Amino acid sequence: MLAVALVSLHSPAATASAVLLQPTAFATPTPNAAGDIIYVVQLGDSPWRIAAIAGITVEQLMALNGIESGDYISPGMELVLGSVAPTATPAAPPTPTLAPEEMSGTGEICVLLFLDANGNARLDQGEPALAQGQVSVVDRQGNLAGDHTTGTEAEGYCFTEMEA
Repeated sequence: MLAVALVSLHSPAATASAVLLQPTAFATPTPNAAGDIIYVVQLGDSPWRIAAIAGITVEQLMALNGIESGDYISPGMELVLGSVAPTATPAAPPTPTLAPEEMSGTGEICVLLFLDANGNARLDQGEPALAQGQVSVVDRQGNLAGDHTTGTEAEGYCFTEMEA
């Protein structure tokens, strides 16, 4: 990305003495073996120019290179613009495995069917019930254990005395 500022001078004397600065070419730096993207400072460069053409803020450039306010840069200095070194991703925590246990007794399963317009999984004001919504519960063998069809109002329904 190259930025050029155009200045219009209206004074003939100023125009005659004005020196037009030409932007210097910016070769796209390539990462070194460590993955750091290095830029070699050229004559006429400033931290602001380098940051602008690299697409980072001056603060980022200074932080990456330990530059303090009031420090100078000079041609030939190597500045880090960023890094493409792979970052280690934390390993996923182990997934607990549950040993199947024989369950006994009964339980309750409650459901509420509504149009979740904002996707927050909560019934909010203005979210309508799903009329004639069908809910079916099956047991572990795939046999129908209960079913219910909703009305036109947002209503919860509980399947009670469900076998484990």
